[in-house]
Amino acid sequence: MQRPVLRRLTPQSGELMWAGWVLASTVGLAVSFILCGSAASGILGMEIPFALSWPAGVLVYVVASLVGGLLIGVLQHLMLRRHTGRSVWWIPASAVGWGLSGTGWAIAAGPDGLLPLLLAPTAAGVMLGLVTGRALYWIWR
Repeated sequence: MQRPVLRRLTPQSGELMWAGWVLASTVGLAVSFILCGSAASGILGMEIPFALSWPAGVLVYVVASLVGGLLIGVLQHLMLRRHTGRSVWWIPASAVGWGLSGTGWAIAAGPDGLLPLLLAPTAAGVMLGLVTGRALYWIWR
């Protein structure tokens, strides 16, 4: 959901910016889940990969999503700042989007399984796309 927005707002950057955008997302989430998973293993005695058990597993998952969103926001902000002076707002927008997405996933696929496991990532992705897509439009306004 971010790609169509970025393509319209930064047509001159094209695929190179998109590749960097995806790399920033991958690195940000990977680092956050490794750090949070390691902390959970050491502090909570949970095995990696941790289960979405309540409350510790869900809490770790939500924190990892928030931290990942923050890291992603910082990395992607470095790309956006060449295009707009309001790019600093991307950092909290990314953290909120990823945090809500992780929370939604944890609730949907959590202990009671409110949604089938295949619907949880879809719902989380839509939530993330709506928050961050709207933020991108606002940043460029």
